[in-house]
Amino acid sequence: MNLFAIAMIALLLFGCKQTEKSAGIWLSFDDRSIDEWYTLRNLMKTNKVFVTFFVTQPDSLTADEVDKLKKLQLDGHEIGFHGNMHVLSEHYIKENGYRRYLKDEIDSGLKTMNALGFSCTSFAYPYGAKFWCTDLILSSKFDYLRGVVPLNKEKDLTTIDEIFYSFNKVKSLYAISFDSNSGISNKMLKEGISRAKEKNEVLMLYAHSPTKSDQKNYSFSTETLKFIIDQATANNLTFYTTKTLASG
Repeated sequence: MNLFAIAMIALLLFGCKQTEKSAGIWLSFDDRSIDEWYTLRNLMKTNKVFVTFFVTQPDSLTADEVDKLKKLQLDGHEIGFHGNMHVLSEHYIKENGYRRYLKDEIDSGLKTMNALGFSCTSFAYPYGAKFWCTDLILSSKFDYLRGVVPLNKEKDLTTIDEIFYSFNKVKSLYAISFDSNSGISNKMLKEGISRAKEKNEVLMLYAHSPTKSDQKNYSFSTETLKFIIDQATANNLTFYTTKTLASG
């Protein structure tokens, strides 16, 4: 075998390894808790954690909040869109029609986000109200659309296939909450992370606002986030933003 043939074989082998997609965790934080999200900046930087922040009601953002979002974006995080008014899509469309929904909830907010310097290519439905018809309406405006699923009666994340992304180019995503009111324990998270590692998948998680205590509302304890990070580190998992899911 000549040197050229050997070089080509080596290139093919190493090229495949370089593009191989690795198991990981996708984290997203919803709503508009900019100041609270920003307190996580050093923790995320230190541990190479990358997050998608889904922002709602952008016309209410202060200059300081916009500045913090831009700094988070420069760190490698993604700024996604979570609705101009944070309405439940099904109800708003039934009452006002889909054209008003697009105008009031989507286009107006995207215009504001663009003016602030954010080009949003992913959308998380407020209240997780995601339907095939809304996906169809919004598929031309966003690369990825995220809904949510509840904890199952078995209380076993490993059996909820929708929250495990397998690099199959699917644009319709689902995640499960790890907020304090979600009912999800560290044990369940550990088992879900183990499945992601074993099957080379991405575990899809979301939450809202970080707190120092375990409050029973739409917030999560920073200790829970640290647990997720520790488990990801122990299993050599990658943290993905929505955009990097495609590139892997």
